[in-house]
Amino acid sequence: MQVDAREIVKTVSEMARPFSDTLSDAWNALIGDRVAAYRLRNAAKLQPKVMADLAKLGKVMNPAKIPERYAVAWFEEATKQDEPEIQALFARLLANAAAGDEDAGDRRHLEIVSRFTPLDAKVMDIFYNGDLAKGHVSQTGELVEVVIDEWRLYQFLKEDVGNKAWQSVEHLLALGVVEKRTYISKDSVTRLLSDLQTDTSSGLIYPSFGSGSELEVSAEIVSTFTGLSLMRALSDPEKPKTV
Repeated sequence: MQVDAREIVKTVSEMARPFSDTLSDAWNALIGDRVAAYRLRNAAKLQPKVMADLAKLGKVMNPAKIPERYAVAWFEEATKQDEPEIQALFARLLANAAAGDEDAGDRRHLEIVSRFTPLDAKVMDIFYNGDLAKGHVSQTGELVEVVIDEWRLYQFLKEDVGNKAWQSVEHLLALGVVEKRTYISKDSVTRLLSDLQTDTSSGLIYPSFGSGSELEVSAEIVSTFTGLSLMRALSDPEKPKTV
């Protein structure tokens, strides 16, 4: 069944009528029709990507696997995207959801991916699917944590991806895809305490003369439950899942 672009434009125009008191008819025609056409073009680009991922899974589209609320939310967000990298992520989410994948069917991921830039997607893939970070696996073989020293990730991204890559790390932190964990070295605490002495007359505690001990603070970038779920939701059908 072919979609008539004129009907979609007409529908969008009808929906825009309540705003006619504040927008002139000329402005509505300029923006409303262009937005509808823009989203229709994006939908046309998304369809073959979804079909290709389903073909990798050896499956056909099964509407029963996709709740209506998810389908509406997916179409609403996916058709706003014109960057091939982000369209590919939305196509992968829908294909995996149609195949019955529980993580891909989590509609919270739709909002997260809709806020991605292509660089965000690349940095996330480096963190979760690359060899740079260390993965911790449970006794059952489930990936439960991905972690890397902050300085090491920063150094790699700056040298291999570019100066703007750390902005993507900050964005992924804000989206809850990764988190930052800070800890103090136990050895440095021990050294610091061993350098303390007490003034017997006043009872005050202060560092020994010449003491140079300092607390050593380190930071790591660590996976979150949301990030691990999104990683699984975006898994390539041709590659085996980690979990």
